[in-house]
Amino acid sequence: MYTLLYELSIHRDISRQVFAGDRSANELQASTKRVDDGFAALTSIDEKLGRQLNSAGADLNESATVAGQLREWQRWKATQHTASSDIVAHDVMIAQVRSLIDHIGITSNLTIDPAPDAYRLATALISQVPELTDDTMRLGTTVDQMLQAGPVFLDRARAASIVSGLGQRIDELQNNLYTAFRHWGNAGHADSLAVPLQSAYAAIANLNQLTTRDFVQSSPVRLDRSAYAATVNETARALGGLWSAMVEHERQLLQDRRSGHLQQMAVSLGSILLAIILMLLLVGRLSRRIAADIGTVARAAVEFSGGELTRRVQVRSRDEVGALSDAFNDMAERLAHSQRTLRTERDFSSALLDVAGSLVLVLDREGRIVRFNRACESTTGYRLAEVKGRAYWDVFLPAEEVDIARTAFARMLAANDYPAANESTWISRDGSRRHIAWSSGALLDQAGTATHVIASG
Repeated sequence: MYTLLYELSIHRDISRQVFAGDRSANELQASTKRVDDGFAALTSIDEKLGRQLNSAGADLNESATVAGQLREWQRWKATQHTASSDIVAHDVMIAQVRSLIDHIGITSNLTIDPAPDAYRLATALISQVPELTDDTMRLGTTVDQMLQAGPVFLDRARAASIVSGLGQRIDELQNNLYTAFRHWGNAGHADSLAVPLQSAYAAIANLNQLTTRDFVQSSPVRLDRSAYAATVNETARALGGLWSAMVEHERQLLQDRRSGHLQQMAVSLGSILLAIILMLLLVGRLSRRIAADIGTVARAAVEFSGGELTRRVQVRSRDEVGALSDAFNDMAERLAHSQRTLRTERDFSSALLDVAGSLVLVLDREGRIVRFNRACESTTGYRLAEVKGRAYWDVFLPAEEVDIARTAFARMLAANDYPAANESTWISRDGSRRHIAWSSGALLDQAGTATHVIASG
């Protein structure tokens, strides 16, 4: 959530600067992508831990829930804003993120932990660092807006007030953490956390000094906008480093407590471990039997998929694997029966075509020959194997009729109107010509489009 808070603050500043013509739309687009990623990560965590963290609790404003914040973000992306309404929209979203941080900290009982070290650290995590980050970014935005507007709009008192607030909050944060340091028996905790704390403290001190010296007290103002923005971002990153270190220390504190509890539960765990070993032995035996039965079903499935439709499965178990084998055998029997039925129908259809006295020709949408009955073979002197896959006008029609036939075929498909009648001259293998009258129908797909043309002549 801290990362999302930071990226939203950056996005607010870039959006404002795009309105002012100081930044490009590509930079805003890249920042928008980072916020999108932040919301995606937050949504993923909420799906996993939302129930435990009570992130949709009744005492939390609906707009501050993860779903509510995501809707607000999507609404921002879909809305055309003015410069002023854009800042308001961002301020609302940032306030919602901070509300969610506070809510989760309270409902997860982090801030009421009875251990002083954990209490101090949790308080800093939940409220102080996010508040410092938000105020830092707001100071940067406020000063940049005044610099952009010109000398008439310089509000030095307002900037001085924000600077004073930053100094007080970093002092409070430092006091909280130093108090926590005194309760840690492991000096390594304090030493490693002191480094990012000092970096954050120095960054805010530097930002306050720069603001006071070159903006609040300087006349004329000597502050460079780009350099000042870089200092603000550097300060926010230092706070982010402190946040990450604090999260790691909170995790370590919980781990230390867990280790202590594990030592107290050693005897109980021994009994549990023995029970687990016995259970694993039983499960292992059962697993081997199940694996063997499943392997039998799998091998049968492979053989069946390869065309061995007579393959059946025999397993001894009467559990779910046995039910699976019964289902497999039933499916195999049904498929085999269906294949026999389809083969019978196919042979019957082929026999009907071959004994028919009329010419029967099946073409695909390109006019290529798919089926060619025995009457066609007798009439033309060609076997199906010789002409299959070739356009019928390239094989049988005289040159002067090829273009006419191709155009008529395309027109018939486009019209999708069947049956259709036409006449053509066919040239047999021996060079003789036959004038044939055709009646054409079509096989249609679910959309009503012809997939094949069946011509009878």
